Amino acid sequence: VAEGAKPLTPWLRPLDFDIQASDCRTHPKPAEDQICTDPIPRIALRFDWQSHILIVDNQDTRPLAVHIGAGHAPLLTISAGKKKKLQLDAPKTQSLFRSPTAKVALPSSTDMAWLCLVEELNLHAKPPAPTMERDVDDLIRDWQMGADERQANHVARAGMPDDLRASSEGSSPELDDVVDQDRLNDIFLAMWRFKSELLRKLDGKDALDDFSRLQIQSRLFGNGAMSVRYFASKLNPATAAHSLAIPKLDPVEHYIALLSLYDSAEVLRKPAGRHGFKMEMKKLMADLAKMRDAARAAVIVLLEKDPLCLNPAVLVEWIETNYSQDAKLKVAS
Repeated sequence: VAEGAKPLTPWLRPLDFDIQASDCRTHPKPAEDQICTDPIPRIALRFDWQSHILIVDNQDTRPLAVHIGAGHAPLLTISAGKKKKLQLDAPKTQSLFRSPTAKVALPSSTDMAWLCLVEELNLHAKPPAPTMERDVDDLIRDWQMGADERQANHVARAGMPDDLRASSEGSSPELDDVVDQDRLNDIFLAMWRFKSELLRKLDGKDALDDFSRLQIQSRLFGNGAMSVRYFASKLNPATAAHSLAIPKLDPVEHYIALLSLYDSAEVLRKPAGRHGFKMEMKKLMADLAKMRDAARAAVIVLLEKDPLCLNPAVLVEWIETNYSQDAKLKVAS
C-alpha cells in the first residue's frame, strides 16, 4: 500500500473454516438469481461481405431491437414475422469484422438482451486481418493439427519468454540450408487432417450448430490465416518469394500441392452442399481450379525443356485424371 493511502479492507473471507448453515442463503435474491422468463428470440441475422447488406429475419412472435457496435440506439427495430435488408455503413461493418455478433433486445425492456451470432455470406470478399501474415512452413504445421491442438499450441507459445518462443516456431535457420525438408509429405498430411476434421463436422445428419457453421465458413470460404484461399496463396512460389528471401516451393511442388488441396475440397463438396453451402463450394472450386490451371501451365513450360518428356500436356492430363488421395492408382495402358 502506498504511503498515505487509505488502508485496504478485504471483504472476502478465506474458506479455511467450517461453514455454518446460518452463513448460507436460503432464498434467492431477485437481482442475482432470478430465472429468465423471456424465451431466447428466434431471429436470423446474415451479413453479405460482397454487398455490405445485413439481412434480418425476425421469426419470433415479438418485435425485436437489433444493436450492432457500442451505440445505445438500436440499428433497427423489426416487427414480429418481418424480414428487412439494411445497407451498413463503415463503422458498423468494422464492428462486424471484429466480432460477427449483434445484441438483440426487446424494445420495451432496456435490461434484457441476448448476444446473437451473425452468419457471414460471401466470406471470400471479407478483407483479411492486417496481422495474419504467416510463413508457409508455419502454416503447413498448423494445418497438420486439429482445432483443439492448434489452439493449445498457440496458447503455449504465447506464454513463453521471447527467446524460447523463437525456438519453438519450428524453424532452424542453421539447419534449413543442410536439411532437405519433405514439404510435399507435410502438405499431404495437412490435407488429410484438414479433410478429416471438416468431414467429421459435415457428415452428421443433424443440422450444424451456429458455431460449427461459422468455423466451416471461415475455413472453407474466408480469407483468414487458416482459410483455404490463404493457404493456396501461400503455396505460390511467387507469393512466397515476395515475403521470404528464398522461395519455399518450386513450380512442381506448387502444382502437386494445389492438386492435393483441390482433391480434398472436392471430397467436401457434397457434404458441404447438404448443409446449405452448395453455391459457396461452387465458387471455391472454381477459384481453386484457376489456381491449379495457372500452376499446371508453369509445369508444362518446365517439362517442355526436358528432352525425356515427349508430350508434357498428355502427362499432366494423366496425372490430374488419376490423382486422388483416396482412390487406388489406375495403371495406364
